[in-house]
Amino acid sequence: TFEAAITDRKHTDYLAASRYFSQLERFLRHFDREQILVLSLEGLSAQPAETMQRVARHIGAAPDHDWSARTKRSFGSSKRHLQPNRLGRLFNRTARPLYYAARLAAPRLVGTPLKRPVVSDGLRGALASELNREVDKLREFAGETLDGWPPGWKTQAGN
Repeated sequence: TFEAAITDRKHTDYLAASRYFSQLERFLRHFDREQILVLSLEGLSAQPAETMQRVARHIGAAPDHDWSARTKRSFGSSKRHLQPNRLGRLFNRTARPLYYAARLAAPRLVGTPLKRPVVSDGLRGALASELNREVDKLREFAGETLDGWPPGWKTQAGN
């Protein structure tokens, strides 16, 4: 189960992948703080044009570009997450553009939708306790509250 995979200490990769600030620290050994911009998917989804303007300013591009026409896509849509079937794997290896086109036009032809795992309140609390310091460091570095990431994180850990 998902819960067993997350809580099994032998498989630390699952939890390590959620330690974003620890991963960011590796980049800070080679790049100045000012060269790194941290964004959240929630921010990009909620305010795509503003987020893209922020990226443009960060890299020194003209921030006055009109991003509204290019930001209509729904970021983070679970409808696009598929477990490729045999045909999907074949297309993905041999004709990737065809695979992506089929995913959009007829997703069930090339795969089955992935189901989001159910996360119990107990596991959510344990994860929050384990990752709260990491999230706080990331919030401080990013200079953002990251309120929607994840919702109610602090309260779920009992803080």
